Amino acid sequence: MLFMVLVINANDIWGDVDHYWVNITEVLVEHRMPYSETKFEYPPLALVIFAIPRLVSWDLNSFRFAFAFFSAFTYLVSMLYTFRIADRLGISRIRVFLIFFASVLWLNQFILARYDIFPVAMILIAIDAYLSGRHNLALIIIGLATMLKVYPALILFAFLYPFIAQKQWKKAILCFVIPVLICVLVMVPFMAYDMASAFDWVSYHSNRGIQVESIIGSILEVGSYLSPGSVVMINNYGSDNLTGTIPDAIAGCMNYVMATSMLAVLLLMVYAALKKYHTAPELERSVVMISLILILTFIVFNKVYSAQYGLWVILFTPLLYLRTNSLGLNDTITVIVHTFGWLTLIAALSYKLSIKLWGVYKILSFLPAVELLKNIATVVLFILVLKLFWDQFKVYETDADTSDHL
Repeated sequence: MLFMVLVINANDIWGDVDHYWVNITEVLVEHRMPYSETKFEYPPLALVIFAIPRLVSWDLNSFRFAFAFFSAFTYLVSMLYTFRIADRLGISRIRVFLIFFASVLWLNQFILARYDIFPVAMILIAIDAYLSGRHNLALIIIGLATMLKVYPALILFAFLYPFIAQKQWKKAILCFVIPVLICVLVMVPFMAYDMASAFDWVSYHSNRGIQVESIIGSILEVGSYLSPGSVVMINNYGSDNLTGTIPDAIAGCMNYVMATSMLAVLLLMVYAALKKYHTAPELERSVVMISLILILTFIVFNKVYSAQYGLWVILFTPLLYLRTNSLGLNDTITVIVHTFGWLTLIAALSYKLSIKLWGVYKILSFLPAVELLKNIATVVLFILVLKLFWDQFKVYETDADTSDHL
């Protein structure tokens, strides 16, 4: 299926991959130092991902296909590690496979022609290692993944949860020390070469405007129907973003909004860890749920929401399933995940249609409504996962009260 997607979309999915080609060619062939001598918007280890297909390719076209097959292989590795985690949590492999199979339809080009599948795979490998008791290995992998794309750092807080619940403070400290040490070691060559430019990739993304596909962006776009011209679309930072008096003012606040919302979620997790009753198997399940909650918090309250972020979400959702279909929750999860997946596909196709019809993403068209529906599905999924996480304690507390009574 992935190969068919590759053939069918051979002419119009390569924008980001072509950018990767330019980046890695400047480094490997022209011997320019990233950040200081050439613009590079990604963390340093992205160079390794771009270098692997570059070393077996001889021109841009061969690089495209080498990158696509490398991505497809990594996607299959992600599925295998999701199977391993599902086995541990008592989740049916069939449910996992069906969502992975459907995700080829939903996300196809974003699996093959973006590099997001690589940090997703590393997170799944790290979670498998963590649940198997290899905590230090899991933390090393997360440190490396953070130097590939920043958001894997969020998973550290999921790993921290069982240590707080069990009051294992030494392990809790290592949860930060090991990944930070890995990140520093990766950054040392760039800091030594030119400290002033070593962290340009951080400031680059923090200065971005509101992306048209983001949740706040779709709200502003729908609002622009009431006041045409109040919101204008511009293309910069490699995406279509909104500008205008209101979008610019909101964009300046969004980093603080996301930081505040993330802090609120983390405080909720700390409260649950310290105050709620836990069993060992459910601590493992909590690691998966908290990972997805943190990723969804990052997406819901962010000013950027690219289509490939669907990979971050969809490949984790099979691990939400319960051992038994208690109160029909598994059916609810299936409906919401499929709704999210199909709306992600429809939004991506609508975006393509807009480019073909008008040459640009047109704000006053059908597109904002489609994006809004996808974003509503994202928020609903976020609320569902939060509810699943919190409701489990009702079961635990009932079990604990019964045990104490007996």
